[in-house]
Parts: sequence; C-alpha cells; structure tokens
Amino acid sequence: MKILLLNNLFIPYQRGGAERIVELSAQEFKDAGHSVKIVCTYPKHARKKDTEREDVFYLPSNYYHLSEKSFVYRFFWQIINLFNFTQARRLQKILKQEKPDLIIAHNLMGLGGFIPKIIKKQGSKLILTLHDIQWLHPSGLLYFGEEKIIDILPAKIYQFLGKCLLKSGPQNTQIIAPSAWLLNLYQKRGFFKNQICTVIPNPLAINKNITQSRQKQFLFIGQAGHHKGLDLFLKAAASFPAYTFAVIGEHLEKSLNNNVKFLGRLSSLEVNTELAQSLALIVPSRCYENSPTVIYEAQQTETPVIAAALGGIPELIDRWGGLLFEPDNLNSLIETLNYFIKEGAPLKTPPLPPPYGEQVLNLVN
Repeated sequence: MKILLLNNLFIPYQRGGAERIVELSAQEFKDAGHSVKIVCTYPKHARKKDTEREDVFYLPSNYYHLSEKSFVYRFFWQIINLFNFTQARRLQKILKQEKPDLIIAHNLMGLGGFIPKIIKKQGSKLILTLHDIQWLHPSGLLYFGEEKIIDILPAKIYQFLGKCLLKSGPQNTQIIAPSAWLLNLYQKRGFFKNQICTVIPNPLAINKNITQSRQKQFLFIGQAGHHKGLDLFLKAAASFPAYTFAVIGEHLEKSLNNNVKFLGRLSSLEVNTELAQSLALIVPSRCYENSPTVIYEAQQTETPVIAAALGGIPELIDRWGGLLFEPDNLNSLIETLNYFIKEGAPLKTPPLPPPYGEQVLNLVN
C-alpha cells in the first residue's frame, strides 16, 4: 500500500510530539512493507540541504516562525491559511504524482484547509489524526482557566469554517484521537457527526537497552513556554534542595537554585537515559495536553509520572500509574512531591495493545 503522511513539521524542524508520532508510525508502516512518504512544511529561507530527503516533500511556509510574529500578523495568517490556494496546488501536484492509497493527516496548520477537498478529488482514503484543538481555535492551545476561549463568537466562526472544509473531504474519512478527552471536546461542538471516530493511543518507541539507575533527580522535558509550566518546576526545586531538578530542552530560563541543571536538547537515547536515572518525570502543563509523548517515553523506562490533571493526561495516569496535582498550583505540586518522596507511586503494567500501525490500517481494511 502507498501511504502518505501529512504534518506541518518534520525532521529537522520537529518541535513536539506530533512529529515524533509521524516518525514512529512511518517506520512501522515501512517495516510492514508499505511504501511511505511524508509531506510537511519548512521555513522559507532554510538551507536547501536540510530539505533533501527522498521520502519527504517539504513545502515552504511561514508557519515555523509564526510564534515570533505579532498577534495581528498571526490572526490574519490563520485566516489565510484556511484558504491557502498555493499550498493546495502544491499538494495536488504531489497527489497526482504519488497516487497514494491512503493519506493520514496529522497537524495541518501551514498546509492549508483545502486538503480534505483535494484528497476527495484524488480518490484516496483519508484518516485524520487529532493532536490538539487546532480546528477549535487557531492557537491550538487551551489554557487552564481560559476554557471559554473556544466558545466565544470568533472561535465559533472559525469552527464553522473548519467544519465546512472538513466536510468537503471523503465521506468515509476516519477520525483518530489519542485521548477520549480530545475527541469529546470536538464532538460536543458538532465535529465529526457522520465520521467513524476511534481512540487509539500514540505509538510507543520501545528501547530495551536502557538500564535503570535511579538518582535523587526529578526531570522536566519540553519547551520553555508558559503553557508547559517550566516556571512551576523551577519554583518547586527551591523546596527540595536535596534533589536535583533537571531540564531537557532549549530554554532561556535561569534559576538561582543550585539544584537545577539545564541539559539542553538531547537525542532520544539520551532522553531515555535521563528518564531511567530520574525518580520521576514532572509534567506541570498549564495547557490542556492531549496525550503527551513524554509520558509515553517515561512509561518505557518505568519512570513514575507526576502531572497536572488536565486534558488527556489523567487517562494515561489511570492506564500506567502515577500521581496528579492541581493545575497551575505550586503548593499542590509541592504537596504531591512530598507525598511521592514518602510513599512513591506504584506503576501499572497493562497488556500491550496491538502495534499502532496495525490498529490504524485495520480502520481502512
């Protein structure tokens, strides 16, 4: 089978979990004997050699640097993106050339809103995978305490346009959500009424060569943005001077605490090694996470997770074990850490589900 994966970003411009999921699922499909190619965007002025891969089509876009722009610029860019005729023509050309049997769409911001219509015209089967609220609000983020933002009039207009674009796609489009929470959020607002919707957890990157060697260390993995709650992690460090609080990722933050160390960006193997050396992974997000990749990575190294009770995170904690604390509440995080140090957090070992790629392809076979 010829499979085409769509996502707004991919190697070497990856930023979040969706890119990792595309990478893992693409490898699964290849290992199963399928022909796989990927379509994504790249910064318009990037070096040519960074976009030279036979299995990836890179389309130019301003999406990569969008977060650096002003609010007014982002607002109009989002509207233009929904009706991006230029990207539509580029994708149409790729579809005519590749003639894929199946298209699996992930995050489409930057690729345009006409993709479902183009796919219907080409005749391929379509699976749409949800990763965030990008069809409910152009920011793609929903913050704790700001839940009404997706129900105000501008958001409803944006959702109406999105529904129209999605309805222009194939009638037999399948919808995948990694968490029941995210799927319910969309369905309550009238999305996917006539589509078959399935909750399938994200793929796991299994690495059996990691040796556990627990140290007195708590770990944070992620971006420096306010929505990820790194500042809560750093503030909590002050209450536990006997423990190291390690941060993985590119960050500009500084800490006055001697027990905080910044590790920068690490490879997947290095991340797993740090997880295996940590007492727990802390996920202090202020935004409603769908199904955070870092929690999947922690599960692979049997590292307990202490996380904010938001979005789809409680589903993962219920599945694998761990502790939850009240979102955006430093005292609650500190209390939970004290409890963990005294009592621990027993892990669960549920049966392994079928491979992710197998579950996805069963939807269209």
